[in-house]
Amino acid sequence: MSSFVVNQDGRPECFVIGNDQAVWHQWTDKTGTWGPWASMGGQWKQLAVIANQDGRLEVFVIGMDDAVWHAWQTKPNGNFTGWASMSGQWKQLAVAANQDGRLEVFVISMS
Repeated sequence: MSSFVVNQDGRPECFVIGNDQAVWHQWTDKTGTWGPWASMGGQWKQLAVIANQDGRLEVFVIGMDDAVWHAWQTKPNGNFTGWASMSGQWKQLAVAANQDGRLEVFVISMS
């Protein structure tokens, strides 16, 4: 499973769930050269990534506990926070932005 987004400054960034079930991401530098993969840790089943209205990327995942978790950049093109739980018991997720820029998470229940 992977997700591809564009940073606020136009550079592409790729997110995947690795064989270790952690989220890994890779991005290009200003010359267009891809850097090394960096782990965001955790153990996840699914992921979705989207840019907030202000350009910060936000990663949503379903964990092994079936809860939705998320991590976000602290500033556009910046570092990511640690993972924060949004709880629940879910089997599928999607993320979209409203017309006014607010993010919405859509999930399918386990029951």
